[in-house]
Amino acid sequence: MGSVAITKKLQAVQRRAAIGITGAIRTTAGDTLDAHLNMLPIEETLRLTCQKAAARLASLPATHPLSKFVKRASRGLLQRHNAPLHRIFHSIDSKVDNLKTITPASRNPNATNPFTISIEESRMLAKEADNNSNGNNEQVVVYTDGSGMEGMIGAGAVLYRDREKLVGIALGVQLAKMERIIIPCIKISLDSQAAIQGMENVSAKAGQHIIHKIHRAIDELRNDQKRRQELVEASNDETRIN
Repeated sequence: MGSVAITKKLQAVQRRAAIGITGAIRTTAGDTLDAHLNMLPIEETLRLTCQKAAARLASLPATHPLSKFVKRASRGLLQRHNAPLHRIFHSIDSKVDNLKTITPASRNPNATNPFTISIEESRMLAKEADNNSNGNNEQVVVYTDGSGMEGMIGAGAVLYRDREKLVGIALGVQLAKMERIIIPCIKISLDSQAAIQGMENVSAKAGQHIIHKIHRAIDELRNDQKRRQELVEASNDETRIN
């Protein structure tokens, strides 16, 4: 990748750094130094850098100013006068159409989360906290889980309301939205700390569109619960007047 002169200069810099780190003599083979330090050969490092750049460019949304130029360059090399963008996409093995497009997060970074997160230190503490909370003020509790196999994703959710079990294949928030009662508090439990922590960090990376949908569903649920509460209060006022 790149010109031979640039590659040789970078290779010399990497070799000098490897000798300084290991304290080896100057006649030590460069391949031995790379293997000892677990470093890729400079050619592979440049190729990997180009592949990462191609993946980032290919994952840009259609609204990005570079999107149309990226699609044009990803079609293949030209007969003459190829731009660096053409060569970068020619260096990757996979097709650009197979790469996932990451949509930028459209949520206000200063917005506060409409929920609280709790991660216990052990399984026993989590089980104890779950048992204690079920006996307090949680009227609706949702347990969720998901897994992937052979390129397919599956998810399940179980909702408990006043010890009555409802089973469905849906997100826990969607199950809560199906309830036709006023819910003072909802608890959603799952066994993935990465998913729980990811709910707080909304940014432009893989999987964020799911988190964005969850945030939007929670906001819709809160607004719906607020409207129901206002209707109940208005109905009670009319009853007292009559």
